[in-house]
Amino acid sequence: MVDARYGAPSGDEGYSGPTVAAAVLMRLLFPLVSLIVALFLLGRERNPEKRSSLRARIIATGVWIVAWILIVIGLFAVASSGSEVGPIQTP
Repeated sequence: MVDARYGAPSGDEGYSGPTVAAAVLMRLLFPLVSLIVALFLLGRERNPEKRSSLRARIIATGVWIVAWILIVIGLFAVASSGSEVGPIQTP
């Protein structure tokens, strides 16, 4: 249902397009803040469609954070292993 005065969706539907786009951008740029905000919103939301959407966003943000942690750990492991070659010795 759309509010005719403003063209905004009423509370009976899911989130609007710009809201979803902002959430995706926030998740990519600031995942920890996005996760905290989504958890707070989930606790207050009563609309089942929006709750489902928030749960999906929370899971996606958690996966994004874990992926970055694994990437950083992998990069540190590769950088710290380095080459074990010592100085060149001449006979």
